[in-house]
Amino acid sequence: MKSITLSLIVWIVSLSLFSCMGSDTEKHTYYRYGVAVLQPVPALYTNDGNNREGDFITSPAIESLVGLKEGDCFQVEFIAGLDELPANKTYQAELTRLDTVPLWPLHTELTDTAGVWAEEEYIKLTSFSKSRIIRNRFFLLTDHSPLIDQEKHTLDLSYDPEELQLDTLSGIKYYNLFLRSTRHSETTDTIGTKWVQANAFDFAPFIRRQKEVGADSLYFRINYPSKLNANKSGYLWERTGMFAVKLSELPE
Repeated sequence: MKSITLSLIVWIVSLSLFSCMGSDTEKHTYYRYGVAVLQPVPALYTNDGNNREGDFITSPAIESLVGLKEGDCFQVEFIAGLDELPANKTYQAELTRLDTVPLWPLHTELTDTAGVWAEEEYIKLTSFSKSRIIRNRFFLLTDHSPLIDQEKHTLDLSYDPEELQLDTLSGIKYYNLFLRSTRHSETTDTIGTKWVQANAFDFAPFIRRQKEVGADSLYFRINYPSKLNANKSGYLWERTGMFAVKLSELPE
């Protein structure tokens, strides 16, 4: 588990890089999020945040994945030459790492922000600036502490579609999203002090609704509980900076 955590930290640092480790054959190593597509061949649509259009990659490892579904999410490290686009618009790649990313819904019924949940854990979003939307999936890194042996996490992200907030400095109207996390483990054995989890959320209905009302951009912040208040009757909340994206820059 410790080696996985360390590898993920290395991957996070590399996430902002377009490529590295060049070679004479003009192939590079890429670190990206990927979303599965099934046609014309099983592949991953990847995007590093610098290339708006992104790239489709495939490999024997991807094509042989059992139970692969459209929209499944991954972290992928691969070697490929992305200079000359093949006729089928899908690059052949050599995968050096492929990790499944859990996919969660975005609930349109706002959580009870005053309620205290059993088994709630306090998370941090220190890598929020690395978040991105790829094929209607919102990728988010969450910080967890401590690391408990065999623990399982459940994330809950919700918002009120009818309630827009006004940022008085910029005049931007944005949505307040609320993220909560619960953990469960059969043991209390601590095997690490901190770990980072990659997550994805289904933003398809969220984005579709913004387009239907004629919005040209999407703005939101994420609120998350940081600790109990003084009398332990509720939470003190922290929030991220503003996430902003032009809807026209989100490929279908």
